[in-house]
Amino acid sequence: MISLLEDENRGFRARNSAIWALGQLGNPNSLPTLQKFYTGNIPDREPLDKTISQYELKKAINLTSGGKNITAIFWRYNLD
Repeated sequence: MISLLEDENRGFRARNSAIWALGQLGNPNSLPTLQKFYTGNIPDREPLDKTISQYELKKAINLTSGGKNITAIFWRYNLD
């Protein structure tokens, strides 16, 4: 997932989906990569196919840095 996010040849929608997935997994190892893309400037509306979503990044950073993440246990063990 991290490589998908960093791949500039991928569309923004795919990269934003990777951000969502990394947040759902809640793996703290992805935190530095998420933070690399986070600017902190969250606009009112973000077209998911035209930019990296700062809103999704903020949520994913929260979920990977110790925020309450109830769904992580389901995703982590169902990826086999």
